[in-house]
Amino acid sequence: MGYLIIGHVSDTTARIWVRGEKKTGDAKLRYRPSSGGPWKTETTALAPHLDYAAVIPLVGLTPATGYECEVSYAKAAPAKAVRAGRFTTAPSAPGSLSFILASCNYSKLGFLTAKNVDRAWTRIGQLADSAQAAFMIHCGDQVYADLPGVPDPDLPYYQREYRNAWRRMATARVLAGLPHYMMLDDHEIFDAFANDAQYVGRPAQQIRDFALEAYRQYQHFHNPQTFPPPALYYSFEHSGVHFFALDVRSERWAKEENDPQMIGVVQMREFKDWLAAHAAEPKFVVTSVPFVCEVRDKGDKWCGDQFAPQRGEIIGFLAENGIGRLCFLTGDLHCSCHAEMRVTPAAGPALTVHELMSSPINQATSGIHSFVDRPERTTAGGARYATLPLDLAQFYGEHSNVMTLLFDRAAGRLDWRLYRTKDDAMPPVPVRAGSFAL
Repeated sequence: MGYLIIGHVSDTTARIWVRGEKKTGDAKLRYRPSSGGPWKTETTALAPHLDYAAVIPLVGLTPATGYECEVSYAKAAPAKAVRAGRFTTAPSAPGSLSFILASCNYSKLGFLTAKNVDRAWTRIGQLADSAQAAFMIHCGDQVYADLPGVPDPDLPYYQREYRNAWRRMATARVLAGLPHYMMLDDHEIFDAFANDAQYVGRPAQQIRDFALEAYRQYQHFHNPQTFPPPALYYSFEHSGVHFFALDVRSERWAKEENDPQMIGVVQMREFKDWLAAHAAEPKFVVTSVPFVCEVRDKGDKWCGDQFAPQRGEIIGFLAENGIGRLCFLTGDLHCSCHAEMRVTPAAGPALTVHELMSSPINQATSGIHSFVDRPERTTAGGARYATLPLDLAQFYGEHSNVMTLLFDRAAGRLDWRLYRTKDDAMPPVPVRAGSFAL
């Protein structure tokens, strides 16, 4: 069982997720700088209505400093640490930044998949260390709660899905070894979820609340709590680089009679405010389905006809406000690539919007046939936009994989490297790589 997950860190704070059982009593977390010194201890109650999960916030930490931590439980006899973790706080000044991008973690423990899960997460841990990653972004489908089909999922069912996913020792070591930022996609609820969809003949909202409560307990608790509930979207900053994680699932409506949307009015406003506030700075937007890529099976994606108005609204806002230095981070499609969109405002210089996709950690893979070229379109404000044809040298769809990213602030460039997760070769060798100005 993954008793410990390192969540959001700032220069002086950290959010540490812990979980116990009814028999364990309160959780105790002790922590100190990795260089040594006296331990400090924080204690939190573990409530049954939260499945004995909680977040322990640490404050007053030192910027750019490594920490070690250990969790134990009040009723343990003798009291001893059951899981150890480590993390490094963010620097207080802008600088270069390395992190990991991944999605689509199929962790069902069948005969053929258990070994693959452990191999994948062992490789992720190796890459995190070699790349000196500051954190890892999980871009959706951290669990596959709907596979195989379950006719009547309830809250305990979704909670078990997370426990089964997080309990693998190789997975647990990575979750406790660096900070993690997570966002849900459809398989945390069910395939192609929208609020007006149906699941096994039942309205989606009869089960969405179960799924979202489990998501909050196991994933969102340790994310930044930037916006008040029930918001699941959030933003954060690290090394002077800005991130906004869009929630494109829990607010989604897909049918024409329900005014289709990916995100709600409030989230759209917060997102635009964030874009405007960081218009000239390097920034990343997490979206669990691709924004830039044009795909053949488009009904569930930003390029779907019903979501074109919102996509155009965002592109028009970028054009009208000259917002550059932007890269979307995504997963979902069980392949990986670098894609580009050219945006030409009605007046002013053209913009290039980038997108990096990394998928899957462990799942079936997909090929270049998933993507199509579409003609240039125009927003309501007169900006023209088109996604450029994919470069096969920057596409990979043969094996499960994970991506490392390095933003070099001095050079103003982003370097990305794609690695197979189930390749045991040492040292790890990238299967694709690229670089672009940001």
